[in-house]
Amino acid sequence: MRQLLTPILATAMLLSATGCEMLTSGGKAKAVRTQTLTMPIPASGSLSVQNRNGEIKCVAAEVDAISVEAKITVYGPTVEDAEANLELVEIMADENGRSGDLTVTYPPGVSGTTSLTITLPRELALKLSSSNGAIDVTGVVGGVNAKSSNGAIRIVEASGDITVDSSNGGVAVGGQDLSNLSIKTSNGAIGLSGSLVPGDHNVSTNNGAVEVVIVGGVTDVTAKTGNGKIVNDRTRVKSGQTVRLGEASGDDSAVSRMKVQTSNGAVRFSLVQPETATDDISVDGTTES
Repeated sequence: MRQLLTPILATAMLLSATGCEMLTSGGKAKAVRTQTLTMPIPASGSLSVQNRNGEIKCVAAEVDAISVEAKITVYGPTVEDAEANLELVEIMADENGRSGDLTVTYPPGVSGTTSLTITLPRELALKLSSSNGAIDVTGVVGGVNAKSSNGAIRIVEASGDITVDSSNGGVAVGGQDLSNLSIKTSNGAIGLSGSLVPGDHNVSTNNGAVEVVIVGGVTDVTAKTGNGKIVNDRTRVKSGQTVRLGEASGDDSAVSRMKVQTSNGAVRFSLVQPETATDDISVDGTTES
């Protein structure tokens, strides 16, 4: 059962520093509340977070509970209206720790943003959704499913199944033993750096460059672009051509297969060995120095 979190439902909950101020733009008032809470680790082994408007940041650590810090900002024509609207914003959670649902809800007519910073165990599987806001995940090895209608998505130091879907925003993914990889954005560059579990992997954007750095193993890469160059290291590759990175030992069951596609942008892909690899990649799809 999902209910509004109260001190009874959460292991710990703190409301602090609710304040209001007048904004110079448009003469609207702004009310801000910072809220922290602790949730038990879900028996399902997964955490689902839905945030209508605002950033979701998840950091994995050696912890025995989930801690959440929320910064809620709402607006109104007057200070009193902003304060009243602030009280209507709810953070909902599963009270018994079974399903691991966490949802931010706004009543009709109330505008605002909620930024979530979540510290959680590394082994949890994540399902994250933001209608308008960036998603940032570090250190989760239980798999990540992230979706944003408008915002960049960054997932690093990851393992397991990775599914990323952004309607508008760049994507950066880095990690090891990445499986069932699916990265898609309608508008934005993509950067990927990591080792792959043998199987099928897909990376696509309608508008933006793609850079893929595969760490070790053997991977057949098929890249396509409607407008731009395709380069493997420094060698030009024809659109639709399959290039094998690494050398197989006669057993194709250990070979990964990756399809890379962009309608408008260049594609670069390469193979590096684990001792020289890094998953430090930027959200605009280029490796950081």
